[in-house]
Amino acid sequence: MNNGGMTIRDTILNTTSSSSSESSRLTPGAEEGEGFRSVLTVPTKTRHDSQVFFCLASNIYGNDTKKINLIVQEVPGTPGTPRVVGSGSRAVNLTWTAPSHDGNSPVSLYRILIINSTDSWMNAGRIRAVEVSGPGSHIPGLAPAHAYLVRVVAVNGVGTSQPSQEVRVSTAHEPPTLPPTNVRVIPISSTSLRVTWQPPESPGPRHRPGLGYYVGYKVANSSEPFRYHNLEASAAALYRPEATLKGLHKFTSYLITVQAFNAAGAGPRTPPLTAATEEDVPSEPPRDAQCTSLSSTSLLVRWTPPPPSAIHGVLQGYKIIYRPVHPTRFFHPDDLKEKTVSTVSTPLLGLDRYTNYSITVTAYTRRGDGVRSSPIYCITEEDVPGPVEAVKALAVDSQSVLVAWRPPSQPNGVITKYTVHVDQPDQQVGSPSWGLPGPHSGVGAVWEVGGGEGGGRSWVVSGGERQYLVAGLVPATTFGFSVRASTLVGDGPPGLHVTQRPRPDAPAAIASFSDKTIAIWGEELRLACRVVGSPTPSRIWTFNGKGIPHNQGRVKEYPDGSLLVADVKARDAGNYTCTTTNLHGSDAITYSVTVQA
Repeated sequence: MNNGGMTIRDTILNTTSSSSSESSRLTPGAEEGEGFRSVLTVPTKTRHDSQVFFCLASNIYGNDTKKINLIVQEVPGTPGTPRVVGSGSRAVNLTWTAPSHDGNSPVSLYRILIINSTDSWMNAGRIRAVEVSGPGSHIPGLAPAHAYLVRVVAVNGVGTSQPSQEVRVSTAHEPPTLPPTNVRVIPISSTSLRVTWQPPESPGPRHRPGLGYYVGYKVANSSEPFRYHNLEASAAALYRPEATLKGLHKFTSYLITVQAFNAAGAGPRTPPLTAATEEDVPSEPPRDAQCTSLSSTSLLVRWTPPPPSAIHGVLQGYKIIYRPVHPTRFFHPDDLKEKTVSTVSTPLLGLDRYTNYSITVTAYTRRGDGVRSSPIYCITEEDVPGPVEAVKALAVDSQSVLVAWRPPSQPNGVITKYTVHVDQPDQQVGSPSWGLPGPHSGVGAVWEVGGGEGGGRSWVVSGGERQYLVAGLVPATTFGFSVRASTLVGDGPPGLHVTQRPRPDAPAAIASFSDKTIAIWGEELRLACRVVGSPTPSRIWTFNGKGIPHNQGRVKEYPDGSLLVADVKARDAGNYTCTTTNLHGSDAITYSVTVQA
């Protein structure tokens, strides 16, 4: 400063600041040289040091003033915390407040910093930056159903501000864009399938919250719409998704498809995959089963298959289960026979003659037998009977013999007649009255001349007879006796040949036979015991070795010797024995009685 040739008496430095603290930071000074120089030193420069300074100089000749405007620049202040004002599945709209000061340098731009919510701000390689000009922006390019952390910095000519407080931003869901992968279907029964798959492939996190699945299924080659099984979001659905489809048709092909869904909707379906439920046994029997007799030992059985919808597998064939039905004999497992065929008709061979058979038919698959048809019943044709089971010839008096027999164990038809044959070994034939019906025979007999060794005679009696009295025989002469049964088909073979001679001292004997008998509970039981002998023998009944009180309660003995048990009870089962005795001998028979409910 030029002093005008005169010494400056005083130098005053003044400032617009009224703060004493601010003023105290300022250090005024002077420098000597060619002239006088006044200096004001500001030790640290901050935005707050931006002021207007005045330098005042005076001497005896006058004074002068110089104005100095000091501006200090720095980075902007921190922007306000960002706020979400709109969001979608792939973008968000943000706004924030500008910094409280611009650092005495205009803010040229804002930089929006974005990271995944699981990342760290320390990992600079994962920070995405978006630069905008004002305090608000539309941020595109985000991933659906993701969470991000966002903060903002302001930039001016000096540099970058401190970052704002971070804010968590979440994008909305979108329907899945890809179908599930690796779909597999495993049959686990005849009515259920297990479906497994992997979640849709995605460039972002693979398992997103809220992801569920629709499993669609329908019968293959049908016009019906898909039905859907929903698998809601869960840990199992996310990491090991699977579904079990139940209540399906047996042995049926299905189309299976899977699609993922979330809160925003469903994604694309997988291409339909074909799978079939397992085989099962047929659920319905063959239909219209019928049988006809072919011969005395064979039947023909025919039927129609079950409906295809009831077979539930590959039909392997049919099983015919049959057994004889004997009204007076209990069922025995050995009676049950089975025949397997692949046709819808078959003959049953080697059957018992003139026997009623119960027949059922069932279809079967590889899984086993199906439902049996209701039984049908057929009788084989008649044949000639077998021999009578037993024959007795009992002396009655000096000229009569009572012939008794048991029917054939194999009648092979309806017994129409019995032929009683008497041998005449010495050609000794009595009067023409010989062979007339004896007492208690019940029917008239037809006399026939028969051949045979030593000649003989035959008498024909009805099929209902079990005894025949041959009278008019030569006393004390031995005769041979035999009986044969006949059906409409023909005569059976003769039974056992027995001998007897009429005698006046005939021992006591019983014309009935020991037997095993089935009594029906609640019905009556009658047991025969006809006795012969001379003199007339006595007769007694016992039950399990003990006497029976006759003509009392339910038990009654008739004059013909038979025993009646009325209203049979379970306690009536046991052994009933009839014993007869006279001076010349004794005889006994036993009935073993079983009571059937």
